[in-house]
Amino acid sequence: MTSDIGVIGMGAMGGHLCLLLADKGYKVTAYNREGEPVDRLGNVIKMAKEQKLDNKFIFTASIREFITSLKVPRKILLETSHGPNVDEVCNQISQYLNVGDLLVDCGNEWYEETNRRILDFEKKGVLYLGMGVSGGYQSARRGPSMSPGGPKQAYDAIEPILKKIAPSGKTGKPCYAYIGIGGSGHYVKMVHNGIEQGMMSSVSEAYGIMRDNLKLKPPQIAKEFERWCGTKELENNFLVQISADICTRPDEKNKEGYLIDNILDNVIQDTDSSEGTGTWTVRDDAARHTPCPTIVAAHYYRLTSSYVNDRRDASKLLDLSSDLTPPSPYSGIDEDLRLAVYTSHLVSFIEGFNLIVKASKDENWELNIIDIITIYRAGCIIQSDYILDLLEKVYSANKEKPLHNLFLDKMIADELKKGLKSLRKIIAFGVESGQPIPALSASLAFIS
Repeated sequence: MTSDIGVIGMGAMGGHLCLLLADKGYKVTAYNREGEPVDRLGNVIKMAKEQKLDNKFIFTASIREFITSLKVPRKILLETSHGPNVDEVCNQISQYLNVGDLLVDCGNEWYEETNRRILDFEKKGVLYLGMGVSGGYQSARRGPSMSPGGPKQAYDAIEPILKKIAPSGKTGKPCYAYIGIGGSGHYVKMVHNGIEQGMMSSVSEAYGIMRDNLKLKPPQIAKEFERWCGTKELENNFLVQISADICTRPDEKNKEGYLIDNILDNVIQDTDSSEGTGTWTVRDDAARHTPCPTIVAAHYYRLTSSYVNDRRDASKLLDLSSDLTPPSPYSGIDEDLRLAVYTSHLVSFIEGFNLIVKASKDENWELNIIDIITIYRAGCIIQSDYILDLLEKVYSANKEKPLHNLFLDKMIADELKKGLKSLRKIIAFGVESGQPIPALSASLAFIS
């Protein structure tokens, strides 16, 4: 018995992607690298049995067994962490691969590493694709947004499978598309994550103001986020939606209060380099001289957040609240806060798309920006219907030559002006209150 496709890496993303493929009717071979402390393969076997999908799987304990279980030409998805881990797996399996076999790296990766691997495998006649997979493990199970890049022949070989597992956005189009040559697919996913960081930061800064200055409890904050989701500017804004959900989660461990009140800051992914995309985006925007201040400020906010003990000790020495006289909340602050977050989200998109357009020119990728907008419409973290509709209108009006700077478009300018007064008022309120608001402040500084 042989499988249609194999997946290496049974972490949260790889395991749930296996289940999605099996659910869509594919026979799947699953393998996890030996020596890892967690029995990830065992976890997937358990989930497959619980979901009555185990008859769709071949579970293997060695690379040789994995390779021989696959139909020829082989299709293999890699779901391992970036850098040396990918090279290690590639080195292990390359001796077993034949001309026409296909490897798809579904993890996050620095695009130049993807360029290198494409060329290395090309010499052996093996196809290699770098594909960004968005939306976290939940979307990996339900249907992720995907941005494949590399040789067109490699994309054509995997496209029928992508078509079956991709979600569709409000336009009805599936949320995947051939991005372009080389590491362009991984690059687009990298920028997606940069935009995500900017958006997350502005939401968290708004949460801080509502909690500390407006004295709202988590369920009240959840209702405010839910109200935002009912407005046109933040319609189907995934990050605001899940923020509302998070604020209502009870603390089941401590049996009282809400989970969000009892979570210590523990964002370490970009401190220990296990994630990478935020760091790469910051590095790349500087190298390309394409300013992304909201994304950069959000990234450094994340890094600062991870040093929780240092922050506690420093706050005692600084005694920052000693000379503060926080202002009282004013009438209409809730609506100003909503518009400020929306405006900052729009600026994060402007920064990210300006960077994508610049990279496309620098690398001769000739990216289709409308396709990238379509990819972001479902199954990913930065889904935000109103903003994506706006960007599609702007780029559709400039099809021949995508704008190198979205600030130069009148439709964009009109949207920014709509929220500018609110953004200024919230930043003034935040500064006077001693509230950290780096992403919101960076967005205003960039507009100004």
